[in-house]
Amino acid sequence: QYITNILCQRTADNRELESIIRNYNFHFPYPYFSCSIIRPRLMPAFYKDFSSADQTVIISKLNDVLSLTTNKECVKYVFYKEDDCFCVITNAPAASHDQLLENDFAVLQKLFSFDSNYVQIYIGCGLTVESLEQLHRSYQQAQTAISRMSAFNAANISFYSKQNCNQDMYLLASDNDSHLST
Repeated sequence: QYITNILCQRTADNRELESIIRNYNFHFPYPYFSCSIIRPRLMPAFYKDFSSADQTVIISKLNDVLSLTTNKECVKYVFYKEDDCFCVITNAPAASHDQLLENDFAVLQKLFSFDSNYVQIYIGCGLTVESLEQLHRSYQQAQTAISRMSAFNAANISFYSKQNCNQDMYLLASDNDSHLST
């Protein structure tokens, strides 16, 4: 709950939890954090071929599959969110661990490629921050990165960047309508 409050910028709610957390010997091993959002897109065949009980078990096992792809240089904490969406917090020793994440998530997608007619995995990654208190920024960036993705796009991993170079639409001022026909 403490980390969820940070992600959603409800830090005032954490004041009540801080006294509880102090009683536990809980610490993160590394100084850098980033947030990623994993959104599985369940295909029509998934709903057709599996019972609702089987569907629940399969989705719950995604956490186990994630642990198989974790690089030893990063520690990943997986949180299940609503609408079959997972939030992964990565704790790493280096300020730039994008390559490690990209490799881990590529392995994850390879594992699911055998079942691509049942599920497709889309992943949005935020930038690295230097403290847990700043994690909400990385979470917002991960949301932005995943919102730029499309089922029609071949890429399934998107890292946040301030400039969206792949912009498909450009807006013109209304007084420049003549440019549309030239």
